[in-house]
Amino acid sequence: MKGDYQFVVPQAATLDAAQRTELLALVQEHGKGLAIKLVNDARATSSMSAPRSSPAARHGGSGLDRQPFVVVYRVSPLTFAIAKRVVKVDHVAMVNLIAGKRAVPELIQNDFTAANIVQQIGPLLPDGAPASP
Repeated sequence: MKGDYQFVVPQAATLDAAQRTELLALVQEHGKGLAIKLVNDARATSSMSAPRSSPAARHGGSGLDRQPFVVVYRVSPLTFAIAKRVVKVDHVAMVNLIAGKRAVPELIQNDFTAANIVQQIGPLLPDGAPASP
């Protein structure tokens, strides 16, 4: 199943050379056996090679263009610990907050892994070839 997926990960434009090197090292360490491509333009990832699904890391992410999507968030452990004590909501994705239920999958903090993205997106993908861009 690993070989059936390609992950295209946009890098923040604000990363300096050392941070980009660190990100590449993390991808190489934790993404062994996965097809992962780091790109510099986040906007290009939503139309690149007619993706069949997208993780959405911000509200209004690429999932709103009728692609199946999974909402993903990971922040520093300290930020997460503070947020959990201050913010009391059942969901973090805007679509789920508005719906009042889990309309789309959310992978938060340690649940945000490549394996979990594959597990959540796989059943959402339509059969057949990807749609044209």
